[in-house]
Amino acid sequence: MNTKDQIQINKIVRVLKNYLFEIPGLEFTHSINSVTVPSKDKDGFTVKFEVRDKERYVVYYGRWQRQFKNEGEAIFFFLKGLTPACRVKIEISNSEGIRHTAEHHTDRTWHSEGAKTILEKRKAMLELEETRFLQNKHISKVLI
Repeated sequence: MNTKDQIQINKIVRVLKNYLFEIPGLEFTHSINSVTVPSKDKDGFTVKFEVRDKERYVVYYGRWQRQFKNEGEAIFFFLKGLTPACRVKIEISNSEGIRHTAEHHTDRTWHSEGAKTILEKRKAMLELEETRFLQNKHISKVLI
């Protein structure tokens, strides 16, 4: 990665840090290429924004993840994970989360953003024990 790309990555992380500093009581950590907001409690999930290179961004909601090429979309998606308008659905088998699905609330309905299945646990999908929903309430809505 060249110096120009690293400067751009640092700028994105700095913008996110500055936004998060404005949220009272919010705790987060950061590195040169990522920002992580841990869950407040057992009913929430960790949200992470990672810059892989100048055109590849990854947003994590707990164990679920999605890659983006567009910086603005990735930032919005990251921030939305801090609100009650986003949740992670975890399907549990043998006391372990085997499928994680990110969902966003719009138009009075929850919409799936796709699932991440833990591959070695696919057989257990036949024996689902429960479904659990995790949801953050760090901020009420995204204002950017």
